[in-house]
Amino acid sequence: MYIANHNLNVAVSLAGQDLLIPNTAMINQTNNVSGDGSLGQMTHDCEDRWNGRPPNFLLVDYYNLGYTPGTVFQVASEANNVTYNRPCCGLNNASAAPETSLQLKTAVALASLSIFALLAL
Repeated sequence: MYIANHNLNVAVSLAGQDLLIPNTAMINQTNNVSGDGSLGQMTHDCEDRWNGRPPNFLLVDYYNLGYTPGTVFQVASEANNVTYNRPCCGLNNASAAPETSLQLKTAVALASLSIFALLAL
């Protein structure tokens, strides 16, 4: 079981202190399904490195942001060989029905369980 920590930070100085904060200007590319520096590319690289095993957990900043809402969940779905076709998530998606958040949490829990089930085989 392993964790893939995928985020892009930028260093800022505030009151003489150096801090790392999420680089929200690049979040669309960072959380994308494909492309240089994307979550999707990192996931494929991890699978290649670990003999075809995808990460058990994908740690990201702003899971609900990307070129299109839901790209983080699309990457997780592809790693689990399932199709992701849900509307996205979070408070930034005004068009999502209130129950979508619960459905999405359920889908994420099921995706996590499927990874554990695959490991048990």
